[in-house]
Amino acid sequence: MISEKKGNTMKLLIDGDGCPVISEAEKSASLFHLESIIVCDTSHLIRSEKSKVLMVDKGVDSADFTLTNLIKPGDIVITQDYGLAAMALAKKAFPFHQNGWRYTDENIGRLLMERYEAKKARKSAKHHLRGPARRKKEDNEKFYHLLVSFLERKCSSMKDKKQNINRNEEPHFYETTRKALVEMDEMKKHPEKYKAYDTFDELMEDIHKED
Repeated sequence: MISEKKGNTMKLLIDGDGCPVISEAEKSASLFHLESIIVCDTSHLIRSEKSKVLMVDKGVDSADFTLTNLIKPGDIVITQDYGLAAMALAKKAFPFHQNGWRYTDENIGRLLMERYEAKKARKSAKHHLRGPARRKKEDNEKFYHLLVSFLERKCSSMKDKKQNINRNEEPHFYETTRKALVEMDEMKKHPEKYKAYDTFDELMEDIHKED
């Protein structure tokens, strides 16, 4: 197993609210000597001997905003939230779903749109969407093996090329996220001119409507 030694700047960040693969993610981080950080709100009591746990006040997206501020280029982010995954991609991080597949610039637009359409359907009395299938032990094992495989390739590549991740690179933003971030900056400067948004998701919905 190829692993990075002490001093590796890559971190593993875990969206702890409702995450079923915390122990698998921590085990993966330990194999590659990565610092792991769990972010959750006060409605989820999480204790860990392997990770730093950051508790934030309970509130809509409070944990997501905190985690977003921690992300640096090259970090691994574990989340089932598509909006948070989009922000991770914008910061040149590597977001993973709890089922082990990676969010990418190629699939994030479709995923956000599917979530938006599903949210509209849930608001309609004519549509009744099924919830996710009951999680199995095999799902956690699949997540672990896929994450370890990715980390092994990534750390091996970093070692072979003898180069560290450049954290000063200009972040790459896909267009929808760029527009949302610009809007959020303007909202902070001139809140009186803007509609009140409670969450980043609501802002993203309006951005999609404009498109």
